[in-house]
Amino acid sequence: MQCEIEEFFPKFIGKYRYDGDQQVVKDVCDRVLKEIPDGHDEWNTNVADEGLHHFFNISNSSLLRFDERLENFEKFLLDASTHFFTEILEFELNESKMLITDCWMNYCTHEHTWQIKHNHNNCMIVGTYFVDFDEKLHAPLDFYKNTAKDQVPSMSQMRMPRIANQGNKYTKEVHQSKPEEGMLMIWNAEMLHGYEAIYNLWKGRRTISMNFLPEIVDNGKYAFKVVPLQHISPTQLNRRKGLDNNQ
Repeated sequence: MQCEIEEFFPKFIGKYRYDGDQQVVKDVCDRVLKEIPDGHDEWNTNVADEGLHHFFNISNSSLLRFDERLENFEKFLLDASTHFFTEILEFELNESKMLITDCWMNYCTHEHTWQIKHNHNNCMIVGTYFVDFDEKLHAPLDFYKNTAKDQVPSMSQMRMPRIANQGNKYTKEVHQSKPEEGMLMIWNAEMLHGYEAIYNLWKGRRTISMNFLPEIVDNGKYAFKVVPLQHISPTQLNRRKGLDNNQ
């Protein structure tokens, strides 16, 4: 019997390796840990696991503005996002350019830290750069299949129970990526991702995450320009928030 599987609408992530000085990025992240203690305005814990700490993960903040030594790294992020946006997704930038609207650091303070399944909003594509990652000790980034809860009947009930990452590419519910230290991964913002505590065997997993948007969004009929909050002066920002600058 002959059989052919016709595939369509695949999910995918882009992998880009930083050919700059990775140690500079590590040094800046070390500086973050030294200068931003628990309770600082630029620090917060994850909603699901207090062992996962985030830095510069609030509005009007960016890791890239923290240290000038990240200038070459920022250029790498913009070059990679531009390639993914135009060459892979085939969007047209025309006279526009890509913006990093948010950029923050993530740090696992102990073993068995995990990240809740989530996606990103207010952006079109998302990236994570692996600063400190040991494939034998640290959890890879998992991507999750979107499931229709209103599917009747639920065909998944007919399969034998198994680990979510098992199965072939058509049936498995979780895809475990294969990151490397010094690698940037980029994907569509709506894709669900996270990682499990069972695979995080040691502390120290450190990554930098970021969101991207084109500076000008124009479909030929409607258009707008994006200005990240960290690019707006404090006076303008306070005015937009309706705050009195003299208080």
